[in-house]
Amino acid sequence: MKNAVLLVGTWIGILLFAYALVYLPGDRLPLVEPAADVDVANESDGWAVPVPVGWRMRSAEAVHLLIPPVVGVDVWTLAVAATDPEEALSQAWEVVLPCSSCERSPIVEVSAAGGGREGATFRLGPDGEGRTGLAVVLVSIDGSRVLLVRRTTDATLPGRVEDDLLRIVAGFRALPIVPAEAAEA
Repeated sequence: MKNAVLLVGTWIGILLFAYALVYLPGDRLPLVEPAADVDVANESDGWAVPVPVGWRMRSAEAVHLLIPPVVGVDVWTLAVAATDPEEALSQAWEVVLPCSSCERSPIVEVSAAGGGREGATFRLGPDGEGRTGLAVVLVSIDGSRVLLVRRTTDATLPGRVEDDLLRIVAGFRALPIVPAEAAEA
C-alpha cells in the first residue's frame, strides 16, 4: 500500500510540474543570463583583453592568438618595444607574420585609440592575400601593446562574431608590466 501511495504521489508531482511549465505566465519563469566575456590579463606583457564566450586563447612565444568560433578572422595580441604607434605596428607584423617579401596591409585610416586609451587605431587595407584588418596600438613608456585583427575578404561573419570583435577591440587595454619574478613572489 505504501508503494502505491508513493507512486501516485510521484505522478501527481510530475503532472503539477508539467502543468506549471505550460500554463504559468512567461514573466514568472526564471531567465538564464548569457555567460559573460572572460577578461584575460597578461601582466608580463602588460595587456588585458575580453575573450567572448565561444572564443579561445592560445599562447605561442610572444604572441597570443584569440581563436574565434568561425573561420575567416584572426586576432592576435602582443607587446613590442616601440613607443611610436606606426613603428609598433610594423614590429607587431614582424612578430605575427615574419615575412620580409610579404606585402603588408597598407594603413588606410588612423584615429585615436579612444576610450581613454593612449595610442592609435589603424584601419588596414588589403594585403598581398587580399585580407583587410584593424590594429589597435596602445602606447606607454615601456613599449606598446598591439591588437591585430585580420579578415579574409570573402568571410561573412555572423552578427554575434561581429559584436564579439567590437567588444574585443573596445575592451583591449594596456596594463603596467609586472616582471615575471615579481609575479611569482
